[in-house]
Amino acid sequence: MSLTKSTQGISSAATEHRDTVIDLLRILGIAMVMLAHCYMPEHISEIREFDVITLVFVSGWSFGLSRFVLSKETYPAYILKRIRRLVLPVWGFLAVFYAVFMLFFGMRFTPVQILLSALFLSGGIGFVWVYRIFFINALITPFFKKAMQEHGKLIMALVLFAALCLNEVFYVFVLKGRASIIARGLVYLVTYSVSYGVTALYGMLETRFEKKEILLTGGLFLLVYLLMRFTLGYGLLQDAKYPPQLYYVSYGLACTNLLYVLFSYIPLPGKAREAVIWLSTHAMDLYLWHIVIYYLIERNIVFGSAQHWGKWVILMAGSVLMEVLYIYLRKYIRKLRRV
Repeated sequence: MSLTKSTQGISSAATEHRDTVIDLLRILGIAMVMLAHCYMPEHISEIREFDVITLVFVSGWSFGLSRFVLSKETYPAYILKRIRRLVLPVWGFLAVFYAVFMLFFGMRFTPVQILLSALFLSGGIGFVWVYRIFFINALITPFFKKAMQEHGKLIMALVLFAALCLNEVFYVFVLKGRASIIARGLVYLVTYSVSYGVTALYGMLETRFEKKEILLTGGLFLLVYLLMRFTLGYGLLQDAKYPPQLYYVSYGLACTNLLYVLFSYIPLPGKAREAVIWLSTHAMDLYLWHIVIYYLIERNIVFGSAQHWGKWVILMAGSVLMEVLYIYLRKYIRKLRRV
């Protein structure tokens, strides 16, 4: 069920740190997403709103460092691999989740909800929409990787920022407030895709950046966020998340870049490094397990009184425990098959 792989072997002056920096960012992103599902006070919720942007950024960074070259592998073959690694495991998880919770815990889902969550990774239990974002991004990243080899990083960074700005203008002046099916479809096809697509592409591009350039990028996006908040009057980040607007993306990219620089100074020797890499490698599996624990709590099946920070600790610790048990169970089954 493993959906992600830890980033390894980054070729730069900061090779020793960059592996664990990206691992730390991925772990923090997952932890903050889990925190989002614990009904925290508003000020805490605002601070952690960089979570999804960080995960999408890291996914782009990891692909940027991969050995994939479009000219060496056909695009259809690449897409089939993405489906096997990103979509099929989630479908398997959803099938088991729906069966168990409907048969044993009395939850009810309509056929439409189940169909939507399976085909579009949307609706039903919620939560799995992030995998739709990862898959859509996977469709475009090979072409951007090729473009990165042909153009300077400054030009590419400016093009990406221009795409964010144009996406913002299109949403605010054309789509916002319209309830027609066409407008809603364009929000999903354009606004979501461009915002999260550009986020992943920034992750790819910044594999070519020096630390000072990453710091500068974080500072510039922080400036954009502050200008929109205090000059244009934008309010809660949550209000600009669905769909993801420039205000929300700027905050997320500012935090991600600045945290990257901060984490690069954190030494992770020995066992600490191994633990970080393990958690990062299994991060998206932990995300799926946390959905199970979340619904067990919400249905008062276990820890029904858990609130806020206590619920967060249970989600994280429970997800790790379930992943460990799943790994050992899988190894045990394989061992039995060889007997």
